[in-house]
Amino acid sequence: MSKESSDTLAALIENKFLHIFGREFVEAVKFAMGMCKYNFLPKFEQLQAIYYLSRGKDVFVHLRTGFGKSLIYTLFPYVCDALRSSPNNDCRSSIVVLISPLISLMDDQMAKMAERGIHSVKLTDLKDRQVEDLRRGKSNIKIALLSPEAFTSLTVRETLRELKEHIVCVAIDEAHCVLQR
Repeated sequence: MSKESSDTLAALIENKFLHIFGREFVEAVKFAMGMCKYNFLPKFEQLQAIYYLSRGKDVFVHLRTGFGKSLIYTLFPYVCDALRSSPNNDCRSSIVVLISPLISLMDDQMAKMAERGIHSVKLTDLKDRQVEDLRRGKSNIKIALLSPEAFTSLTVRETLRELKEHIVCVAIDEAHCVLQR
């Protein structure tokens, strides 16, 4: 995206949403949109979900197919990084755990994120060194994907415990696939 179109998008976001969400949040969204290489105006419902998540609220998003729900969980760790940062602390350690029901769907999601420069990994594929880097906030991974079945793994649960301070959201994609037992 050119500098001119980036500036235009930032101005559009500010003009449309500043009075609703406030300067700090809008600045964080502009930062996140730039980091994720998105060049379109987000929808109100997307920003509303991110806003409430950033305020520590539980959020259930039920929107039609193709609406852009993935924008919510891909922008959110960058928004958190921006909100957590200060002039003396450049925070870049926020992680979203994305629970996805199918390996092929995870692969597709990871490929789409990679096109936007969003670093993701299947939690079950993490190496010890990567876990340590994530735990210390020294990694650029923003989305950690795993299947519902992976929760049965003691190793996965231990990894999640180790990353607890960096996990800002647990999102369930394709929630209609989740069964309660």
